[in-house]
Amino acid sequence: MSKSIKLNNDLYLDSSGIVHNKTTLKELLELNAITVGLSANTTFNITSAWSYANVTFNKTIRNFGTKLSLSNNGIKIGKGVNHVRVTGSAMLNGIANGDMYIALKHNSSVLAESYYRPSNSTYYGTITLPNQIISVTEGDMIYMSYGAGATGSLKIAGSNYTTFTVEVID
Repeated sequence: MSKSIKLNNDLYLDSSGIVHNKTTLKELLELNAITVGLSANTTFNITSAWSYANVTFNKTIRNFGTKLSLSNNGIKIGKGVNHVRVTGSAMLNGIANGDMYIALKHNSSVLAESYYRPSNSTYYGTITLPNQIISVTEGDMIYMSYGAGATGSLKIAGSNYTTFTVEVID
């Protein structure tokens, strides 16, 4: 069993000569993840083709731990988080014969996109974002955005049909 000496600012010098922060096993193993969604179907007016707008998430479906929170329609990164895994899906309809898409944004940068082209404006289609691992710092925001290749009304299904999940890796 190694011994350690406490230094300033909760730093420890252990018997092997390594300086480290004191992190308990419970903290290392604690699941920190959040899944958010929409409480109801939502219609958005696309006024500019090929632009992005953030999905207005307003419901926390599941939340484990304290390092992630729903804030301003996105997921806010808390203290001590370096990397997160992100995934999401949205059920959309409304733009006939035009591309509809969702995107993963880190702060204001687009990191990934997925597209769907319905043959009829009455059909809903589900678009899934590929899993992404992102380097983050405290206060960063992760968003799911939407858009279309044409102007018009775009409907995003609520309930559990449109969800966005962020999980802390380390």
